[in-house]
Amino acid sequence: MSGRLLAISFLLVVPTVLISQSRVGDWNSHTSFLDVRQAIELDRGIACATSGGVLVFDRDTETFEMLTNIDGLVETDLSTIAMDKDGYLWLGSSSPAGIVQIYDLENRRSVDVFDFDLTQITGVVTSDSAVFVAYSKNLDWGILEFTRREEEFTYRQIYNPSPERLQYISSLTIRGDSLFAASDIGLFVGDYRRYILNYPQNWQKVPELSVSPISRIKDLGQELLIIADGEVWSFVDSLRLFSTTYAGKDVLNDVTRGADGTMYGATTSGLVRFSELGVVTQNWTTQATPYRVLSLQDGNLLLATAHGLAIWHLETEAIKRYVPNTPVSNVYTALTVLEDGRLVAAGREGISVKTENGWYNIVPSEDIWGIARDHDVSEFSGFVVDTVQFRSSRVWSLAEVGEQLFLSLQGVLPDTNEFGDPIGGGLISLNISRPGELVVYDTTDGYLDPYNSSGYMNIRGLYVDGDENLWISNFAAGNLDKKITVLSRNGEWFFIPQSGLGSIPQKLENPTDVIVVEDNIAIVGSSKDDGLFVVKMNRDSDGDGVPDVLDPDADRTDSLPVTWQNFSVNHGLENNTV
Repeated sequence: MSGRLLAISFLLVVPTVLISQSRVGDWNSHTSFLDVRQAIELDRGIACATSGGVLVFDRDTETFEMLTNIDGLVETDLSTIAMDKDGYLWLGSSSPAGIVQIYDLENRRSVDVFDFDLTQITGVVTSDSAVFVAYSKNLDWGILEFTRREEEFTYRQIYNPSPERLQYISSLTIRGDSLFAASDIGLFVGDYRRYILNYPQNWQKVPELSVSPISRIKDLGQELLIIADGEVWSFVDSLRLFSTTYAGKDVLNDVTRGADGTMYGATTSGLVRFSELGVVTQNWTTQATPYRVLSLQDGNLLLATAHGLAIWHLETEAIKRYVPNTPVSNVYTALTVLEDGRLVAAGREGISVKTENGWYNIVPSEDIWGIARDHDVSEFSGFVVDTVQFRSSRVWSLAEVGEQLFLSLQGVLPDTNEFGDPIGGGLISLNISRPGELVVYDTTDGYLDPYNSSGYMNIRGLYVDGDENLWISNFAAGNLDKKITVLSRNGEWFFIPQSGLGSIPQKLENPTDVIVVEDNIAIVGSSKDDGLFVVKMNRDSDGDGVPDVLDPDADRTDSLPVTWQNFSVNHGLENNTV
């Protein structure tokens, strides 16, 4: 079922009265915290910038706290995080809304927000007197400086380290009075106390790194580590090349040193250890790509990954993963509330269900056979997920029929697995409690009419009427008489025809959403200026109370068993696309 009821790229904000015991009028914000972009160490915890807000991990209890816009964040899709000398967090958000926010973590409140209509924030570094922020605005890159005067933070200047147009500034760091900016055309350095760095001539390039793309620069106190086109460089009193193992490869994401001085790196596949000669001597595979590696005060290593946190323990040299209980995605396009009160959100990346225990997720896979298991209440302290086998696409709509949840998919080709079972289709039915009992409906037997000979389907609105018939808007059906399809509770298929005696000149070409109202009347929206359609199912030839168009026993004639009406701007509609 390939469908999306709503096109929303957003924080999923819903009244929790629907799904929890919150008071009427309370709100909650449900975002995905899986993608951890950067982390910093607190006293006994970790604060992270994630795709869903600030994630705080308590290392003593191994529990998470998730902070969203409900807690004062103005943006939750965060890319970077830092802490200043006063203990405030500096947060930078991802594209397309680059906003800088100062946040008081101790009191869970916003201190200040700076919105300069920027595109994204890629780096923040703090000193005892200033904070510097790397940003892009459309295609231009630069650096902001913030200072604190009394109790207020003020923005002072915009820096551009190069007369050339940069492709990126990946990170910033401070060493003494020098500000370092890592870019795609080398490493820039400027004395921010002595010079006005708003002028490119007051910046210098590090000669040895004047042409290398710099993906990371990291301050370890006495030492700077630099990743330049895959090479690892070290700067203490002078610059020296440490490792060429990954030279010319886009594999190494970050580096750090352990408590004993050993160099470690985060690659696209996991954690690696370097020898003193810069050669990789050991590696540990992680289940998700690590973006950053941080050496903790207790000697362990923290990995910020695309799927939660991972800690490499020094004594056992083993990695333990910590993933919060969260929805699988931040992009959902279909919502429904089941009869039992559970909220369901669906999108290309999967289906998320808000249960009384926490979030339960179902993710699609074209390669992995369905995996479903019973989940104990204790599991909901972390990420809970099952896998089912179907080809995912944009979800347009969700509908509940009995114990089955139907999804419509917008744009998918038919496909089968190794056993010949369909995994690609425009309509999917599953039982959330038993997701392995999956049914994928494709073009078999002509039930879902395809757009063309390749079998391409584009299914949109779903609606369940009072008799538990599932109404389906087949947006891309090649046959006009199968644009609106109905699947009965008994598994019978019916079609609402447009051709024949009694048809109207304006045909329904592109149905979007459909609803059924009383007295056997369906209303169908359409796009591409088709207007609004009303279908009256006003023929019941055998008098059994079931309209002929949905009655398998009804006599068939050449005339239409329904009456169509079309409404447009000429009848008072604001727009012909509904």
